[in-house]
Amino acid sequence: MENFEIRFKMATPIAFGYRKPFAPLMLDGLLTWMLKGDSKEEDLPDVQLPLEQSGEKHPYYHASAWELVDPEFGTYCFVKTKPDDWAKRFLKTERMLEVINYIATPEVVFQARGSRRDVHKIIARTGGVVSLGSKRIAGWGRVNSIQISNPLPDDYSVWDQYGKPARPIPVAEISREVHGGVVLMPYKPPYWAGEKVPCLVPSLERWWPGISEKSIMEIENQLAKSET
Repeated sequence: MENFEIRFKMATPIAFGYRKPFAPLMLDGLLTWMLKGDSKEEDLPDVQLPLEQSGEKHPYYHASAWELVDPEFGTYCFVKTKPDDWAKRFLKTERMLEVINYIATPEVVFQARGSRRDVHKIIARTGGVVSLGSKRIAGWGRVNSIQISNPLPDDYSVWDQYGKPARPIPVAEISREVHGGVVLMPYKPPYWAGEKVPCLVPSLERWWPGISEKSIMEIENQLAKSET
């Protein structure tokens, strides 16, 4: 097993839903999508990734949440149209205002521990056509290139260089004293349908540098409400 870093060089900003709580992308979730594409949810738990795992009751991958390089956050509004009735699809359209949030960043960075060679094979399956986030079909989140680093001396895929969580870690699997936010959420792919357990999660400051303490509390309250 090797420690390594994966950098996604971005061509366009990353979009995410306006009404959904914003959460960082997870490397193991992204690699699972690259392997299975749009497979049915029930097929996804069978995916085995070439990454180290830790934990007994709730085993999780050594794959970090993303880090963003010099991110800028914004909101974009546009009017979209769609047929309001099949019989009238060529005669009348219904106009709707859609609002999305976006992040403009030159790079998205992940940390991992596992087989660099096999992870490279998974990424190669995409043929270099990769987009991150929402609204991908509209050109948002387009990736220019993906770079896998040479082996690194330290593993920062679970705990970062400051000893803080780099990914959601099931509380039941943590032997050290826990400091930080605990959220009821899945701990492995698929993150939209997996078993939810209490997890110690990365601080928003990890991928939102300079965010105020007040803003952190507001967003964490929004995340907590989404779980009730």
